[in-house]
Amino acid sequence: MAVIDSGVDWHHPDLGGSHADKVNGAIWTNWVEYYGTEGIDDDGNGKIDDYRGWDFVDLPPSAGWPDEDVEDQDNDPMDYESHGTSCSGCVAAITNNGIGIAGTAHGCKIMALRVGWLPNGETGGVVRMDFASQGILYATNNGAKIINASWGSSSFLSMAVTSAQNAGLLIVTAAGNDNDTVASYLSTRQGVISVAATNSNDLKSSFSSYGWWVEVSAPGVGIYTTAYNRFDQSHTYASVNGTSFSSPITCGAAALLWSANPGMTYQQITQLLLTSADNIDHLNPAYEGLLGSGRVNMLRALGDNEHRYPAEFPTMFDAMNSAADGDVIAVEGGISITGPLTVVGKEYEILGGYSSDYTSRDPIGNPTIIQGTLANAVLKFTGTVENTTVVDGFRVQGGGGLDFSGIPYSGRYGGGVQMQNASPTLRNIDVTDNSVGSDSQLGLGGGIMLNSSHAVLENVHVYGNTGIYGAGIFINNSTPTLIDCVIEDNTILTNNLSNAPLGGGVHIVNSTVSMTNCTVTGHTDCESGGGIYSSDDCVLTMVDGAVNNNDAIISGGGLYQAGGVLNLTGTQISGNGELPASTFMNGGGIFATGAIVNLDSVTVADNSSHAGGGAVFSACNQADVSHSVFSGNSGQFFGGAIYYQNTTAGSVSSNTIAENDATSSGGAGLYVQGNMPDISNNIIAFNTGGAGFANGVAASGEPTVFSCNDVFGNAAADYSGMVDPTGTNGNIMEDPLFCDLAQGNYNVTAASPCDEDNSGSCGLIGALGAGCGLAPVPDPDSGTPIAFKVSQNFPNPFNPSTTIRFALPASAHTRVVIYDLAGHKVKTLVDDVMAAQVHDVVWTGRDDAGRSVSAGVYFYRVSSGEHFSVGRMALIK
Repeated sequence: MAVIDSGVDWHHPDLGGSHADKVNGAIWTNWVEYYGTEGIDDDGNGKIDDYRGWDFVDLPPSAGWPDEDVEDQDNDPMDYESHGTSCSGCVAAITNNGIGIAGTAHGCKIMALRVGWLPNGETGGVVRMDFASQGILYATNNGAKIINASWGSSSFLSMAVTSAQNAGLLIVTAAGNDNDTVASYLSTRQGVISVAATNSNDLKSSFSSYGWWVEVSAPGVGIYTTAYNRFDQSHTYASVNGTSFSSPITCGAAALLWSANPGMTYQQITQLLLTSADNIDHLNPAYEGLLGSGRVNMLRALGDNEHRYPAEFPTMFDAMNSAADGDVIAVEGGISITGPLTVVGKEYEILGGYSSDYTSRDPIGNPTIIQGTLANAVLKFTGTVENTTVVDGFRVQGGGGLDFSGIPYSGRYGGGVQMQNASPTLRNIDVTDNSVGSDSQLGLGGGIMLNSSHAVLENVHVYGNTGIYGAGIFINNSTPTLIDCVIEDNTILTNNLSNAPLGGGVHIVNSTVSMTNCTVTGHTDCESGGGIYSSDDCVLTMVDGAVNNNDAIISGGGLYQAGGVLNLTGTQISGNGELPASTFMNGGGIFATGAIVNLDSVTVADNSSHAGGGAVFSACNQADVSHSVFSGNSGQFFGGAIYYQNTTAGSVSSNTIAENDATSSGGAGLYVQGNMPDISNNIIAFNTGGAGFANGVAASGEPTVFSCNDVFGNAAADYSGMVDPTGTNGNIMEDPLFCDLAQGNYNVTAASPCDEDNSGSCGLIGALGAGCGLAPVPDPDSGTPIAFKVSQNFPNPFNPSTTIRFALPASAHTRVVIYDLAGHKVKTLVDDVMAAQVHDVVWTGRDDAGRSVSAGVYFYRVSSGEHFSVGRMALIK
């Protein structure tokens, strides 16, 4: 590399090396002349004894300082002003020598060409274009590959530049330090790289020129490099600023690229350098398009897309700052990083949980810890952060959030993770032991806060956090997607003097939220929405997953929905209820008011409240409940399973409502006040309670549609408030013949009057099909099962293994998942497309991590296409 400048202090130990003649360091040596005859032009290049370059300055003695060499061109390109020495250090200061600094391009050789001097009485050097032109031609003819030109230029250089480019040389120049858009000749010359300067935060430096003609940017503020002190003739170091130093740093990057790709042309090296740069326009909106393709990224340009911390970088900031779109930041597991950790918006992956040699990774068992303090959130995001920014394999703990006003409340937000106008993908993240709020301040999102975010959360575990609105998660004005997340056992603060707690696990405001296979469990002490609180016309969609073992004082022990839309498919709502402090609580499992509700293939079991133990739909615009099982729910006064109150429209179809209780007044099965829904194809059986209302169907009038229902064996009465419809429109009053009522197996036997083969034109009555252990008879023509059926596992109880048998009438994506009593996912046995046939799947009593689970009751859920079935089994030890 030719540094065409004020010369180079080739005596400097960090440039010249330790050899007496300085031929073992970073200074280029012309070996033909070095080993040739002194005083002879051994290589025939017109320069005698040009061992390490040439001094082209030829001026009257008065032009320079008294002790400066400005007369006669000679073979000593020694620096006087120091500018060229500082440029050279940026490129090639010797590495691993225990002295000073390290240049950007290890092993690069500096061809020292002096074309500038320090005028007498001045403090800044100058370059003359005729000298510079001679220097360019010398570099071209003597084997240089790259030229650094950190000075202003004119078109006088045109012929020399053309010669260099025709010979395949790459020329790099400084954009200038006038903070304007005025370009020098070289900056606008085609094929020359013009470089602007940035500071350590990737912001344009205050002095750097800028414009459409800039190709790329590089650091140019506070650059510590080699220097020459002319006053005492010492070889020293200095911290310098200027695009003059951004240019040689870029030269060093180009040198590394060319060393790695020696067959490339200078045009190809230029393209690689520019396309691998980090775009910094979003950090410099006032200079968008005026700082070139971005800040030079040497690691990315060289193809090293994995940045290892702490093995390769002293701080996480350095590792993240070095990374570019498409890169991976690999972080050792088990170590602790001091928060707050602020992630800048890039399309990269930050992956924790690596082994110390970075050959394997365990993001769940060995996460990287980000340790915060109560003064701030632990994990934050800045810039334009989309789902392509991935953070995976970390435990976020010990944070205390930040104060915000009006989003939509004023308070302390996001103890662990804050996604404010940011939408990353969080995967395999533990968020624990974070806290927001007090008796005098509202705390929102003890674990996580999302505001104006469409983040994706996958396998995120939020537990042991503290807050008031959403001790686990607070969501506002957002459209997030949650997959396989567990929000459990977060602590609700009840001592705030102004705000009652709402939403122990999740608090949602003005948002559209999608949750797939997520569990919300173990929250208590809320006023409403023990597990989930959703208000202000939110759209909440849950597919599979569970809301279990949460409590509230007033409404919605499990889930509270006010306005908007509630969609539940394949979800388990169980074990939720009221607190001892409750005087009258509505909706042990679900409370929805003013909403549009769609429940499909939902299990609502073992919930309790004063009214509507399973679910309350109060003044809803529409509520449709289908293919769902309501069992074991308790309304202490009335409405054991479903309390349908003053809801404008809706339907209750193809459900099994069994063994619910309304202790005091009755109405244990389906209890309706006000408008009647359409009611068809339901089994409503064996519900118990007081005699005030029928424990089968307690209606406030005649339904417009009431057909193909089996209402049987309910205490006190099967019907009240309407004429008994038995014997009309397919309605029957017969034992549904459940497979095992005592074990809660509500599939029906093949002999059941509710089986589609026995129900006339009604088809299947109830939520679950026939099948108590035998696979369905195959179609004789195709050999495939004629219906979806799931058998009771066998043996049951079991130890150490059991078989789950199911029949698929058509090929479909199928999942077989084991859950514990709290609704936590224990083991996924199948998650794949399966053929149309009878299948046997064996569970050995181990969880997804391979650990043996404890004895107890477990559920298995088989879903395939639009079908699903849930069974109960017992592991004994």
